[in-house]
Amino acid sequence: MVDCMAKQATTRSPPQIAAEYPPTELKKKISPEKHLECAAQYAYIPGNRYTNLFPFLKRNPWFYRVRDAKPKSFYRNITRLRTRHGRTNSRIHLFDPLTLPDCPRCPEDAETMAHIISECSQYEADRNDLLSSIPRDVTSPFNLDTLIAEEKLEVYECIDDFLDKIERSL
Repeated sequence: MVDCMAKQATTRSPPQIAAEYPPTELKKKISPEKHLECAAQYAYIPGNRYTNLFPFLKRNPWFYRVRDAKPKSFYRNITRLRTRHGRTNSRIHLFDPLTLPDCPRCPEDAETMAHIISECSQYEADRNDLLSSIPRDVTSPFNLDTLIAEEKLEVYECIDDFLDKIERSL
């Protein structure tokens, strides 16, 4: 039965669409109120964090300023920090519900990149070394977003050294 219907459909001419849309309908203006409502609704999409941290699009990517040879893990870790796509339990949980988003060391907290770098109690001593090695002219308060937004290679190197010290890759 289905085969017969499919054969009949191939021999028929396509249906004619009777509806016509005037050009003014395609260029419809959105009211300012509706525009603000939509902007508020979509203000917290993940890409907005990156555009808030780095509002001006640069001609060259951040790693063009790196003069010395660095291991691949340096570029991978910093890029994942900048885009917030690191391999943490909370991120993996988005794709694999069987993985718990909790930190293995702090069960009450979710394991995010910000948690690893600025909160996890297991890395307290290494974190103190990280904070003391960051140049003094960096904007405070120290949190992951302010450190990344600085776009200073010295800061990126300090963060990568911290990740190496705690034997963690993002």
